[in-house]
Amino acid sequence: MEFFQLRYFLAVAEAQSFTRAAERCHVSQPSLSQQIQKLEEELEQKLFHRLGRKVLLTQAGETLFRHAWEAVNQLEAARREIATSAGPFRGKIIVGAIPTIAPYLLPETIRSFRQRHPDVEILLKEELTEHILTSILAGETELGVLALPVDDPRFIVEKLAVEPLFFAFPSTHPLARGKQSVRSQDLANEPLILLDEMHCLGKQLADFCRRHGLSSRVNCRSAQLYTIERLIATGQGISLLPAMAFLQDRKPSLSFLKPADELPTRTIAAVRHGRRTPGAATRLFLEELRLRIRTLLGDHFLSPETAIPLGNGQSDAPAPQKSPSACV
Repeated sequence: MEFFQLRYFLAVAEAQSFTRAAERCHVSQPSLSQQIQKLEEELEQKLFHRLGRKVLLTQAGETLFRHAWEAVNQLEAARREIATSAGPFRGKIIVGAIPTIAPYLLPETIRSFRQRHPDVEILLKEELTEHILTSILAGETELGVLALPVDDPRFIVEKLAVEPLFFAFPSTHPLARGKQSVRSQDLANEPLILLDEMHCLGKQLADFCRRHGLSSRVNCRSAQLYTIERLIATGQGISLLPAMAFLQDRKPSLSFLKPADELPTRTIAAVRHGRRTPGAATRLFLEELRLRIRTLLGDHFLSPETAIPLGNGQSDAPAPQKSPSACV
């Protein structure tokens, strides 16, 4: 039994397809199928039910999956550790971040990290929460930076900060003069600009507006926070924006007021796979991320106690269709 055979096996189990697994592992389908057949011959057991174009694990396949997953993960961790200790610190990190956090938090974090570790390659993927979590499970992303909740025991979640949200006005708006907070009832006639509900923050803001009777005033939606900022600055309406939007870069064209009725917040977190050992580069990047959040959000920063595992990240290996594949 060879290591690469286990990688192929895991890829097929995840993709439920020999064709897609071969593409992921960058080999021809006949070569991959041949190696799976050799594995079955060595074990004297069929590992997959062939159902037309779809394949599913047999009972023997499910048993091998659990052990192969652990073996591949441990060997990959050993390889990363050996590579790190062999010379100048090198490595590669793939970080996923949601669009409502990435522009405010990640550029400075990455710049600072690269100054300290110039030989580490960083790839940033800006995606929605669902895609980031799927990518982490597939072994394609080491670390996700997003907003809670993440209610899945397959992940380890470290809360980084509780970030408040503020009403944003054009700086020339009468309500923005000499005030620190504003009541929802004072906004009854104000046109609202909201983030699209495809974002988790967009859903949160829409819920807030419904609770406070502001929904009827929504006259514009956008998928980008920067677009919303520009619409506010040009007098097209007001909105709720995360604190990082003005703490990161003070904007003279905008004024921010605290909601007096209820202060909405979101919890920013770092998420990783509960059963994968993070490499040294990932651990160092997480340290840099904590430092940046502490600098940016100050009192709202949550000191990282122990990483908060949902289910301790110790649940059984995930179902094959969502398992991390060794071929990426």
